Formats: sequence, structure tokens, C-alpha cells
Amino acid sequence: MFDKNWHKVQFSVTRDQVRLYVDCEEGEAEILEPRGVIPNDGTITIAKMTDSQQTFPVRKLNYS
Repeated sequence: MFDKNWHKVQFSVTRDQVRLYVDCEEGEAEILEPRGVIPNDGTITIAKMTDSQQTFPVRKLNYS
């Protein structure tokens, strides 16, 4: 993938796993553990802690 050419990278995310596709070829899959409710309004931001495998959803703050 790191050969200075363009590649198509996709992620398939389901309730219990995320799967990587590179150039339409299936790659690795990672099993997901429940993280609580994630809004489905079209905007989702997920962060990862430094030096950790743990991810968590980021709440959008409304300052208006």
C-alpha cells in the first residue's frame, strides 16, 4: 500500500466488527466491543487514546 501509487481504502463497520478493504480486496477484521450509544444523525467522530487500543465517541459541544 505504501508504494507511492493511489489506492482505494474502505472500512466496513458493523455492530460487532470493522473490516478493512484495500483496492476492493478484503483485509483484516477487528472485533469490536460495545462502547455505548452512538448517535446516527450522520456525523460521528471517534477518537483513540495515545498508546492505547481503546476508542471512544466524542460528544459535539453546542455553544449557541
